Amino acid sequence: MLEPSMLAFIEQCAQTRRFRSVDAFFDSALNVFRRHVEALDTYIQHEQAKGHSLEEIVSSTQCEIVVTRQLDAAE
Repeated sequence: MLEPSMLAFIEQCAQTRRFRSVDAFFDSALNVFRRHVEALDTYIQHEQAKGHSLEEIVSSTQCEIVVTRQLDAAE
């Protein structure tokens, strides 16, 4: 269930044709989330190898999602 403000944002993206469809928007969001989870899992494994417990790792972790784009050769 989406909050009204999130639904409005998605509809705005669809209207400005930033994505081919709402489905493409969700596919993109899910891909970003999947990469985020994979990175977090890797970090947890790395920290556990150092001897930290899962509770210590999770309690000291703050997550951010950074969206980047590939530069064209001309840029």
